[in-house]
Amino acid sequence: KKHVCPECFKRFSRPSSLRIHGNTHSGVTPFSCPFPGCGRKFNVSSNMRRHYRKHDVQPAAYIGNDHRKLRPYPPWYKKG
Repeated sequence: KKHVCPECFKRFSRPSSLRIHGNTHSGVTPFSCPFPGCGRKFNVSSNMRRHYRKHDVQPAAYIGNDHRKLRPYPPWYKKG
């Protein structure tokens, strides 16, 4: 692992991983929860995806019995 964080010396195998890790030190939160009305922000996309699952979004299924409340997964969402 040749890419080293200059602040905490954590090592990464890819420069992109080091760049994303930099958000933990800078406080930048570029990833917002897309759930309507939530807006919570995260420094790493995987943390945002984990949080998003807590909203219990159902893929292209009826919410309750109301067919007007159809809520598909966003394209980036990975189940499990």
